[in-house]
Amino acid sequence: QILPEIKKEYIESGKVRWEVVHFPLTGGEQDAINAAIASECAAEQNAFWPYHDILFINQQNLARQDLLRYAGNVPQIKVESFTSCLNSKKPVSLVENDIRLSERLGISATPTFLAGNYLFSNLPYPRLKKILDEEIARRQKAFPQ
Repeated sequence: QILPEIKKEYIESGKVRWEVVHFPLTGGEQDAINAAIASECAAEQNAFWPYHDILFINQQNLARQDLLRYAGNVPQIKVESFTSCLNSKKPVSLVENDIRLSERLGISATPTFLAGNYLFSNLPYPRLKKILDEEIARRQKAFPQ
């Protein structure tokens, strides 16, 4: 819900860099990992965010047939190429590396944000904005242009 505000004020203005790191909350299930892999297949076709949004809405339905159906609902995704990517498991190592990184950082919830030395999640926008503004000011003071 806060992403549009963050994008407008911080990402699009170049104040912060936005990076997605996969941390599928699996509870022992492979479906969440497969959904992360599928989102990378969508990213190959510049459709990460539209596909991500569909996955987010349908978190309880992440079986392979669902992932393929969702791909068909994103206009910019060529389902044949998407299916080929999914079958090849090309993005598996990327997702596995992201999971290991998330675990090393101590991430336990999504979304989680990292700003400077601060790691936080589930903050209302005004609190997040305060942290981001403080971190930006601190960096500008430490590294003047």
